[in-house]
Amino acid sequence: EVEVKEVKIKSELSELSTKVHEHSYAPIKYTVTNRTDKPYHSKLRVKRSIRGAYGAANQVFSATTPPFAKKTFYFYPICDSNYLSIDSTDPTPAHTYINSAYTNMKVAVSSECRETWLKALDAPSSYGMADLINITDWPADYRTFACFDFLIIPEKQYNNKLDESYRKAIRLWIAAGGHLLLIGDATTVESTKRYGNGKISIAPERMNMEDDARIKWFNKLTDRKEHYHYVGANE
Repeated sequence: EVEVKEVKIKSELSELSTKVHEHSYAPIKYTVTNRTDKPYHSKLRVKRSIRGAYGAANQVFSATTPPFAKKTFYFYPICDSNYLSIDSTDPTPAHTYINSAYTNMKVAVSSECRETWLKALDAPSSYGMADLINITDWPADYRTFACFDFLIIPEKQYNNKLDESYRKAIRLWIAAGGHLLLIGDATTVESTKRYGNGKISIAPERMNMEDDARIKWFNKLTDRKEHYHYVGANE
């Protein structure tokens, strides 16, 4: 019989988005399972690449997991180069790689939105990228949203399901230049107002809208038509 050794340390590493803007943050989730009787100390090392050459780790984050425990840590590396390579110092290192020089528009779509939003805004023919985000899976921190230009959330989720800590984090992100789009019901009156350097828009859900029409409407509402375009749409 072959003896199978128990894995004492197990780590998982995941990113909120694989593509982010330079000079923003790259939210990272790092989960460690410690099956030993001592605290486990580990680190995440962030290496930056400029023109394809990786240098030494210029950002290091420390994590301590108690004995016989599983713990999740959230870190926010600064995107100060074209690419980021992130790895842990565990026995079996966890690793992720991020394009931190993405220049097209980034949209975060709440997981409580209709699938048509993500489908339309993340279509291959769109000059932009949309990520599905379960907001409460991440900390109530404005840096969670810093890699996005737009955030699309159902109005009911924003008002009734997110607590004030999340709404405050989103308002800080808007004040720094973000654009929040709240999706109401069929009777909602469309409007946009400024909030600091950003904007808050509210609009009715367009239940039966086709992808090209949805993108045209999104362009008009957000005034960012240079970033989103649907191939085959009538100009």
